[in-house]
Amino acid sequence: MQDPWICCSSFLPATGAPIEFRLEEREQPIHGTFADGIFHSRWADYCRSSVGSWRSLDSDLSAWPMRTPTSKQGSFSRIVTRVKSILSGAAATN
Repeated sequence: MQDPWICCSSFLPATGAPIEFRLEEREQPIHGTFADGIFHSRWADYCRSSVGSWRSLDSDLSAWPMRTPTSKQGSFSRIVTRVKSILSGAAATN
């Protein structure tokens, strides 16, 4: 049995949990996650004001988006670049 639909104005999903959400102008649900105040799907990101309702999904991995949010990828890239610069600086002083 599936969970009931929850209105976004009353409650938001947990960060990173697999969910199914419906846009205000559509009846077809979209699979994705919620993080950083944004609903993420494998195709696009949607702000809270464009999403009308959501419901939880089971832990089925097919419900997870294909990509992670770009903000996390950018943070990881900055960390890798910084580690490379530290290591190259340390190697130059030896």
